Amino acid sequence: MPVNDLPRSKFSLTNIAAVLGVLALHGLATWGLANVASPDFPVPKIDDIKPIEIQLVTPMEEKPPEVVEIEKVEPTPIKSMPEPKPVVAPKPKPVVELKPEPKPKPAVEPKPAPKPKPKPVVEPKPTPKPKPKPKVVQDTSTVTDNSFALEQQRQAELEKQRQIDLNKQRQAELDQQRKAELDKQRQANLDKQRQADLDKQRQAELDKQKEAASNTPVKFSAGQASWRRAPNFRSLERLKHGGKPGDVLTVVVTLTVDKLGNVTNVAKNNSSGNAAIDGGVIRAVKASKLNPFTQNGSPVIGTITLPVEYIIPGR
Repeated sequence: MPVNDLPRSKFSLTNIAAVLGVLALHGLATWGLANVASPDFPVPKIDDIKPIEIQLVTPMEEKPPEVVEIEKVEPTPIKSMPEPKPVVAPKPKPVVELKPEPKPKPAVEPKPAPKPKPKPVVEPKPTPKPKPKPKVVQDTSTVTDNSFALEQQRQAELEKQRQIDLNKQRQAELDQQRKAELDKQRQANLDKQRQADLDKQRQAELDKQKEAASNTPVKFSAGQASWRRAPNFRSLERLKHGGKPGDVLTVVVTLTVDKLGNVTNVAKNNSSGNAAIDGGVIRAVKASKLNPFTQNGSPVIGTITLPVEYIIPGR
């Protein structure tokens, strides 16, 4: 029997080759994905922790290698052959087995050229921005409490200042009132002192007048005079009077008596006609002493006129 007349198997050599090709392509694709080198990005060294601007760089997407799709060849249905009629089989000749067709070598895809590594983008060092001050987020309730406390404190300070001003005003009024009282008292003292000085001056004038009045001799009568030490007329007996015994010689004298009663002056008003008797009477009266004359209870200088009679004794 010719080879072409042999019954065909379910899977033809073409189908087997197609399946093997697909498997080979999948293996190559898997190997290629496994060996694709991922791009290395430079890792910046961190010298100091400084605020930097971060710029996100979107890495380039690598397209996976294109997979060549092989169209599947639908196996043609094999028509069932009519059953052969039984033929007396001759002796079978040795069947020459067909050598299997060599498997097609998988298509070696060219290795993708390594893409140049992207140069690291040297970013300019950003100017360090001043660190923003952290915002203090206060609790609303705390702020409300603090505001209330501050308001109370402010009101307390205002009340304290108002009280201080009121005390100052009261103190100023008291000082003014005290000053007015002191001025009034000082004026009263000045008036009193002025009145006292005036009274003293008047009293001095009165005293001066009294002194002047007291130094002015006041005339008294002989009946107002009283002797503290009466005059001694015995000395007249030794005088040469030249008269007859029993003759009365009268001498009228005026005496000036000081405040102590001393006779300071004797003036002769009428003479007895005998000079010796007149002189003796004056000496005797001047050696006497009277009680001081008074006026309104005060001693004064007084004057009295006394007639002195001397009777010539007999022999």
